[in-house]
Amino acid sequence: MKILVLLLMAGLIVTSCSKDDKEGTPRQMTDTFVFEGEIVGTKNVSGNYNLPLLTLAEVIGSEAANDLKSAELQIGECFVEVEGLGALQESLGETIVLKDFTVTIGNNNAVLLGDCKVEPATTTEFASDVELSTTKYIKIATDVFNALKSKRSVTVHVAFTPSHSIVETDDVMIKIGFGGVYNYVVYE
Repeated sequence: MKILVLLLMAGLIVTSCSKDDKEGTPRQMTDTFVFEGEIVGTKNVSGNYNLPLLTLAEVIGSEAANDLKSAELQIGECFVEVEGLGALQESLGETIVLKDFTVTIGNNNAVLLGDCKVEPATTTEFASDVELSTTKYIKIATDVFNALKSKRSVTVHVAFTPSHSIVETDDVMIKIGFGGVYNYVVYE
């Protein structure tokens, strides 16, 4: 019986020394991050493409990510850009359109941005090679930030139909930028 009591007491002592019970030092970091994913596609074929998984540790480092307590988005740092389409169009000498360009963040509803062109002419088109930060673009960056904050990782899917085939060496990519204030605890 004494041995059982001693084992229970030892277990309580070990349990009380867990990370959650230690006093940590609160820290805060303000940082901006730009997620980049290559865009590829086959001419006149509608495709849905998964970009690489993004983790919170990639954004703010593993120590801060492991002990994150809260985070707040800095909307002024949010943007979406399709980069490289202008250079590809110039090298080919023909107009390239990414029709019905849509972005889906995690399990959120897809956001239809419209047709991506170097020189958009209508309200259903948007410009490539420009950091865009109106409401629908900020929604995408916000969805990325919120998924990182709550789930610690996020998947990004893009869908579009290119008017010309795009391969990895064409260096066409989507960029999603955001900033945040991150509160975490450092345990010593």
